[in-house]
Amino acid sequence: PRLHNNTIFQSLQMVENCSVVSKDDRVALAIIGVIGGVASLLCGAAILLVVVLKLYKQLVYRMSLYLVSSAFVFGIVNIIHLVQLPILVYSESHKFNRPLCIAAGFLAAYFLFVKLLFTLSVTIHLFCFAVCYKNRTKLEPIYVIVSLSVPGLVSVVPFTTNTYGPAGGWCWIENWRDGCSTNIDQTGVIEQFALWFAPATLGLVVTSALVLTMMTILAYRAYGTSTVNVSRKNSQEVLRQMLPLVIYPIIFCALLLPTLAHRIYDAVPTSQTYEYMLVIMDAVCSSGYSLVAGLSLLLHIAVSSYQGDGLKCEPMVVIAMRLGKC
Repeated sequence: PRLHNNTIFQSLQMVENCSVVSKDDRVALAIIGVIGGVASLLCGAAILLVVVLKLYKQLVYRMSLYLVSSAFVFGIVNIIHLVQLPILVYSESHKFNRPLCIAAGFLAAYFLFVKLLFTLSVTIHLFCFAVCYKNRTKLEPIYVIVSLSVPGLVSVVPFTTNTYGPAGGWCWIENWRDGCSTNIDQTGVIEQFALWFAPATLGLVVTSALVLTMMTILAYRAYGTSTVNVSRKNSQEVLRQMLPLVIYPIIFCALLLPTLAHRIYDAVPTSQTYEYMLVIMDAVCSSGYSLVAGLSLLLHIAVSSYQGDGLKCEPMVVIAMRLGKC
């Protein structure tokens, strides 16, 4: 009887501990909030430069402005997690503030998907004018409408199933009930993969393929032996200017892999031996999406503006158009 009572006590204690955010989760929250703050500053600086230099007159920069603006808001959403820290530490329950967590989860899901679609749109546009010299300015309304409306439809789905809330160490789509790894929420797991990881993986594979094809063609034009000197010089300039911008989808794809590995690990009942390591990697990489977006645009503006020993702002479109038509 004593052994039986001890077993019941340990089980109740485990259930109680499952509902309380651990110190490891608090570390993850702090990481997400700090990186989100730095990312917001970088994205804000990039947005300010695009406006001050009036680069938004070109579609490629407007598309980049849309992308970085969504990354800026996503960074702000990550800062909200810092607001949760005092609640977790000083409240009696040591739990997430659920209404705030649901709001943060929805905003994160929406703007993360917006950023993904604008990344795909920017890549498609760059591919069109850099490879085939087709300036698809008329497609801008379609890019914007699709990138803003589709995420809205996707991000309302968890509201219908009540799965927005604590997702491990932060707020998103819940994959555990009551924060307990032994109580896996199958609906939440399916939604995580169906609403984000599956489309994100497909979209980033497509954008990475377009980027690699584009850079291979531009590199051949820039350094190929059959290219005339003037065309080669122009191609080298396009390659130099575009590299910081188009490398972002590949980095985005690389950052997605640790977050995907973490969610797969959580979806499968295991001993949770590597949970802490995966949580920290997920926190760094998922919040790093915005950081890389702002940094990529800042580098692109710097590289595009600097030429030789001075500053020279010359649109990529103008340089690309010099090369002729496909």
